[in-house]
Amino acid sequence: MIRKRFVSGVPGLWVVALCLALMAVPGWTWADEIGSAENPDKVGVKQLPAEELGVTDCPASLNEAAPARIVMQIINNTFYKWKEYDLGSVNGKSQFCIVVEEPYQMKLLQKDAEVLLKASQQWLKEASGSDEGLMLDASDPILSLPPREKFLSDESKLSAVVAPGPDTATGLAAGGPFQLAGKTVTGPSLQTVIGTDDRVRVTATTTYPWNSACYLGITVPGVGNFRGAGCLVTPWMVLTAGHMVYDQDTNQWVSAMTIAPGQRQDTAGGVVTQPYGTRSASWLGSNTGYTGGGGFEYDYGAAFFNTPFSGLTTFVPLQFDVVPGSINTTGYPREVKGETNSLAQWWSYGPVTYVSSRLLRYTADTSGGNSGGRVWIYNSSTGLRRQVAVHAFGSTTSNGGPRLVSANLAVIQGWMNWRPVTPPAAPTNVQATDGTYNDKVVVTWTGSSGATGYRIYRNTVNNSSTALYRGQVTASPFSDFMVEPGLTHYYWVKAINASGASGFSLYNTGYRRMLYTLLPIAGSQFTGNITPLYDADWYYFNVVTPGIYVIQTWAGTLHDNIMYLYGPNTAYSLIAWNDDGGPGLMANLTRSLSAGRYYIKVKPYWSSGTGTYYIRIEGAPSVPPLLALNQTVNGLLNFAGDTDTYRFVVTTPGTYTIDTNAGTLTDSFMFLYGPNSQTLFITSNDDYGIDPMARITRTLSAGTYYVRIIAYYGTASGSFTIRLTSP
Repeated sequence: MIRKRFVSGVPGLWVVALCLALMAVPGWTWADEIGSAENPDKVGVKQLPAEELGVTDCPASLNEAAPARIVMQIINNTFYKWKEYDLGSVNGKSQFCIVVEEPYQMKLLQKDAEVLLKASQQWLKEASGSDEGLMLDASDPILSLPPREKFLSDESKLSAVVAPGPDTATGLAAGGPFQLAGKTVTGPSLQTVIGTDDRVRVTATTTYPWNSACYLGITVPGVGNFRGAGCLVTPWMVLTAGHMVYDQDTNQWVSAMTIAPGQRQDTAGGVVTQPYGTRSASWLGSNTGYTGGGGFEYDYGAAFFNTPFSGLTTFVPLQFDVVPGSINTTGYPREVKGETNSLAQWWSYGPVTYVSSRLLRYTADTSGGNSGGRVWIYNSSTGLRRQVAVHAFGSTTSNGGPRLVSANLAVIQGWMNWRPVTPPAAPTNVQATDGTYNDKVVVTWTGSSGATGYRIYRNTVNNSSTALYRGQVTASPFSDFMVEPGLTHYYWVKAINASGASGFSLYNTGYRRMLYTLLPIAGSQFTGNITPLYDADWYYFNVVTPGIYVIQTWAGTLHDNIMYLYGPNTAYSLIAWNDDGGPGLMANLTRSLSAGRYYIKVKPYWSSGTGTYYIRIEGAPSVPPLLALNQTVNGLLNFAGDTDTYRFVVTTPGTYTIDTNAGTLTDSFMFLYGPNSQTLFITSNDDYGIDPMARITRTLSAGTYYVRIIAYYGTASGSFTIRLTSP
């Protein structure tokens, strides 16, 4: 263990910080010495002399393995943990010394220990509320909640089997702001007053320690809305009962919690003041002993929130393994001294009647609404206050709750060290590659402080609200493989951590380089392959002689595609596109083109589509063979991807039928164009003839018409006959 002592009596930096904090609090005061009971109606002005604290130097022979007390506290937003060692009495005054474990490990001299203890109990006579303070009418529905109660009807609950060893923390993200919604629960408000109701209304709720006592409103999904109590022990954490955060009957966490420290109601039915405003819990914590069905020994939990309450920076310290003779407790009971819906904070004091390894029982008066409230001891001779338990249940003879003991120290210490994590800022300097790679776009950025990951988005337009989420990485860069070649995309990046995500970064555009494949006119059929997802194939061809050109695709393992034609002499000027103009769901484009270079893009119709297909370009003859009426003509597709074109002349308008019959070609596909144009599409057909050959029957006006025949399957060729008839 590392130990540090102060050299020549000069305090360490952390003590200097505590001294400065004390200097910043003008005339800090202590409660009057009225025994071990608090007096919530009285705020003293007497300063406690340092010598009355009873603290002294730690001797060199100190056995640090056997402390009398372990204390944890947030002082001026810093976590402190120390051990106190009893050293006997000097002149009738109990003496003890302190060894600090956090934020640094050191054995304290007397004067340094006095600084720590004074900082531990500093408070203002009146710590005013914040600008967020609220004033509510007592009839406000959000305050009319039944208490969250636990009644000890079965004494065996006190002797439940307690698992050996330390507790294990567990938790869940909480919901949003507390709302009154759903089922309203009514029922008895169980009074557990022992003898005379001696509780005292607390009105000085902006003074220490009353300002850190909290009114809690919770929602148990499917059960109802309830109220209870808790106490701030850090700027971001409320310590409360386990049943205020987790419902054992339905095995679920509460879905929402609202936290209001220092809430007060000066008179019965009067205005309710929440001097520091409210917060909504963002995380909930308990222990596996309780969530696993354990008894009151494990009935403690915590709620966490992201934004501290203004002005609350020092909290009542927690002391572990204490066996007190009497205790103080505070909370927000609903029924008290004849009031049926009190919204005030009430204090009670009473002797301890039972102590076990985990439980504390006492006769301090409580009732429904006290659950989760602070149970603490007060030493009038030293002015020290220490929380030692959490109120959790009541019975006809005593009330009680789980003690703070060594077995739950690690869990609670972990909670006290929790700090909110705010979402990071948006990344900067986002850059996307412009055609650097033929298989991807690479996105880079400058990281954000506190970020644990980054989410990448893209769109084809400058609109982040409709952007496609592309993936998540822990650091720059990100490679986007599922991006269409040649198409400019807008990219945005968000930074994330446990608290959430930043907004979108500024955009940057990028694109994947296109690889162009030469597709010769009237050349062999080409086999294309769309892979991976979001792939697209690009081709180019050169037109030397202006004319009619047919671009046709056939299915392979890809059965539905879209084809785009660009040009001339640019891959960015769209001429035409087609979806299902060819066989099945494949594309066909027939266009009159001038001289120049043209570009073709083929992509799957569905974003999930991949696979092979066939493509070919052929120039149509300017004067195709004539198909005379009632004449049978022999046709031949010489090779896969071949096209036969015919023309016929209609002089008498009427109904005409073009029929194909199988030869060695057993499945044909037919296009009809006109009148007087090889590119003016009329219709197409697959299987209307003698199955599965093509037939078109159409009412036609006078003019010249063109028929184009291809094989339905991209790998087929062979002979067929074609005949034109009219009734």
